[in-house]
Amino acid sequence: MTGCSAWQALPYSLSFTIPLSVAIGQWLGGGFAYLAPGYVFGLLPVADWLVGAGSGAATRPSRAAPAPEFSALLRLHVLVQYALLASGCCLVASRAMTWMELVGQVLSMGIASGAIAINVAHELIHRSRRLDQFLGRLLLLSSAYTHFAVEHVRGHHRFVGTDRDPVSARLGESFWAFYPRAVTGSLRSAWALECERLRGLGLPASCWSNSMVQYGFATAGVACATLFAWGLPGLIFYLVSAFVGFSLLEVVNYVEHYGLRRSVDGTDRPESVGWQHSWNVDYRVGRWVLFELTRHSDHHMHASKPYEHLEFSELGPELPAGYPAMILLALVPWLWHRVMDPLASAVCPPAK
Repeated sequence: MTGCSAWQALPYSLSFTIPLSVAIGQWLGGGFAYLAPGYVFGLLPVADWLVGAGSGAATRPSRAAPAPEFSALLRLHVLVQYALLASGCCLVASRAMTWMELVGQVLSMGIASGAIAINVAHELIHRSRRLDQFLGRLLLLSSAYTHFAVEHVRGHHRFVGTDRDPVSARLGESFWAFYPRAVTGSLRSAWALECERLRGLGLPASCWSNSMVQYGFATAGVACATLFAWGLPGLIFYLVSAFVGFSLLEVVNYVEHYGLRRSVDGTDRPESVGWQHSWNVDYRVGRWVLFELTRHSDHHMHASKPYEHLEFSELGPELPAGYPAMILLALVPWLWHRVMDPLASAVCPPAK
């Protein structure tokens, strides 16, 4: 590592504080099982507020190559995630605990999966190197949401802000109405995208070249391995924590594009993706913990741009608070609509 780049990458090591809080909860047990939820939804919003916002980065080329120091942090999370998952499965299979502690352990693992593992996977599946793409899919496997690798890159980025995108929330739509549409719709979209790709190659949808078939077998393999190693308690821990993880992803999807629509011309072709089609927030702590996911407009405009080069612009709409606070707000529809509907309407006025 070069000294300068290493120092620049250092703030992003804060991302490991979430898995660390899960590990401490697993080690100490009892009420400490809720350390991760308390840290993510209690302490991090306070840290965001105290440290404040700041753009911090100069203009970078959209095709800049990922720096090794920044990529190493992402890859290390693969080992951390699977170590946590194995530890959690072993814990529930070998230690007697109350229902309250069990719920805390599952929630904590799910938060690590949704806030960190899937987010890191999101960065890696956009990379051109096959190793990074493989590691990204491996992280998605820990949350049983591998189809995200297909749907997000080839579906969401293409159709964001239109009715063809199942994970672009519409103005006035509650999270609880959005969630089942997002989960089932993204799965259908991924299957359709793979079928479309295979038709172009003259192959049937049911062949082994279908990534969705491969992902299905891989998920079943992990489930069977978990059952064999830690029995039914371990399998349930894996499946329920995965459910928590991908549910957290879908809350984030809901927040990121709520009410922002791309205009469509007479040929049903949407306008180009711009700054105005994603919500952004520039609090430093959130940026570092989430690998700049909060600079979401720039990511959609330059999908292959490494996270450390993403920029913030005042041209993009801003959320009134950081991601943890907005996630909690999204779970209370009447309060969410009261805060966000006027903001979204100001950016993309509803069609008359």
